[in-house]
Amino acid sequence: MYGYLNSFQVFLEAAGMFCAPWLVNRIGAKNV
Repeated sequence: MYGYLNSFQVFLEAAGMFCAPWLVNRIGAKNV
């Protein structure tokens, strides 16, 4: 169970690192 949660967290972190610049560009373009 712990290994499953750990791998899921790693997946979420990877997805966050991948999506973060895109989200910043989307939000930044609207606010600025």
